[in-house]
Amino acid sequence: MNKKSRKIKQNSKRKNFLKGRTAIFIDAANLEKSVADFGTKPPRIKRIKKGFVWKAFPKGYFKIDYKKLYKFFKEKTKLSSISFYSARFGMKSHDDFLAFLKRNRYRLVTKPIKEINSFDGSHQRKANFDVEISVDAVDWIKNYDVFILISGDSDFAYLLEYLKKKGKKVMVISERGHISKELIKSSDVYRELHEFKGIFIVPKKQKSRR
Repeated sequence: MNKKSRKIKQNSKRKNFLKGRTAIFIDAANLEKSVADFGTKPPRIKRIKKGFVWKAFPKGYFKIDYKKLYKFFKEKTKLSSISFYSARFGMKSHDDFLAFLKRNRYRLVTKPIKEINSFDGSHQRKANFDVEISVDAVDWIKNYDVFILISGDSDFAYLLEYLKKKGKKVMVISERGHISKELIKSSDVYRELHEFKGIFIVPKKQKSRR
């Protein structure tokens, strides 16, 4: 089978995979960190064509267009729900952003960020949503056929294995450097964020890289 035939077969598999009621669960912290690093590392290319030149984008050059993200999955799937799990930072700009998501049909699950002081004097800010996403995924299991997780956290591997045993199809979307091998192995289909460049991953502003 040649490269073109393999690509056609792969695209057909993905298209058929998305048939059925689809629920999307977005781990906001993991997604935003992945997008912040988007374009800063060279692509994985098995065969480099002669004359190929790669230039890194600066960190934070890209962003997620959440209107386009919703529109893409609304058009490509039988979207039953799209949930956004995020810490609340107590800033008006972030509150406005969450209100924007709600207006655009995202279901929001939020909690205050937790301040942790360690014994060594270090300070951390955490707001993990592993439990919330897992509980909701199991609680709503009768409401979807396809489970799409936008996260790379290895802690979700056990959840994915459970959902597959229950007959659900599982897709994971993340990016190199932010995705665990365990999560890729546990998914039916894994797609990298760079596949969505120009669809819902867009530059924050146009500027020259010279």
